[in-house]
Amino acid sequence: MSAHLQLISGEERARASAIELWLDGYGSPSGRRSMESSLRAIVRAALGTSRDATVRLESFPWELLADHTFFVEIEAHVVSRFGRQHAGKYVIAMRALLRNLATSGLADYAAASRTLSMNKVRQSISEPTPLSFTTTDLWDILRRCRQDSSPAKGRRDLAVISV
Repeated sequence: MSAHLQLISGEERARASAIELWLDGYGSPSGRRSMESSLRAIVRAALGTSRDATVRLESFPWELLADHTFFVEIEAHVVSRFGRQHAGKYVIAMRALLRNLATSGLADYAAASRTLSMNKVRQSISEPTPLSFTTTDLWDILRRCRQDSSPAKGRRDLAVISV
C-alpha cells in the first residue's frame, strides 16, 4: 500500500489544491473530465512523452504560464502535437487555468494578465466547400422526395427543399 504514496512539496500541494478547486468549478462530471484530460494532454505535449504516459498535474509548473515566453513555448508544443485546428481546446484550458492561478495568488497576476492579453485563441476558419449542383440534380432530389416510402416525410422534405 505504501508503494503508492508519494511525497509532494508544499508548492505541489498548493498547485494540486488550486487545480482541484478549478476543476470543481466545472458543473458536470464530463466537463471536469474533459478539462482534466486536456491538462494531461498539455503536460504530455510539453514534456514530449507518449500520449498514454502517466503524468501528475501538480508537478507541472503551471504558474510559469504567466511568463509570455513560456506560454508561447508550451502552446508551440501543443500545436506541433495536435495541429493548429485542434490546439485551440488546449490553449483555452491553459488560459482558464492560468486565470484561476493568478486570481488565487499562485501566479503573478500582472504577468498573467499581460500574457492572457497577448495570447488570444486563434481559431482556424476554413472556407466552406462550395456546393454546386445542377438543375437536373435538384429535380432528382425533388422526385425522390415525392417517391419517399413515408408520404408524410416525403411531403415535408419536398416543402423544405422547395422553400
